[in-house]
Amino acid sequence: MVGYSITNDQLADYRQALIGRFGEAAFRSWMSDICLEKSGGEEVEISTESPIRRETLLQRFKPGMHDEWNRLGAPAKRFSIILRQRRALSQNAKAANARSMSGSGFMQNNEAEMAPVMATNAAVGTKAAVGNAAVA
Repeated sequence: MVGYSITNDQLADYRQALIGRFGEAAFRSWMSDICLEKSGGEEVEISTESPIRRETLLQRFKPGMHDEWNRLGAPAKRFSIILRQRRALSQNAKAANARSMSGSGFMQNNEAEMAPVMATNAAVGTKAAVGNAAVA
């Protein structure tokens, strides 16, 4: 396979071409997280983290995305959109998640409010509870 090296500027040009073709709202909604996974020879592989985005891209946008790629001078016969693994959270995001789960406000207050409902749920076994009243 003959390699085709794409620069960050070319990838930025591709993103701008997608905005021009589909509009900024569609780009932000469906294409904002796309990454170039592979390009070379006659093959291009674009990825997204969301299964819903991937399906939407495949069903609604793939032909136009492929056309824009080819129009920018990097012709590809095969254009794939794959699901990539979610990247690890940053340390700041992990810390924020830990704070939100540790009872620093929202969760702590809701646990106290939910205690009677949780006790009712436990008492009725498989029956569902609405508020404090059990429903069969």
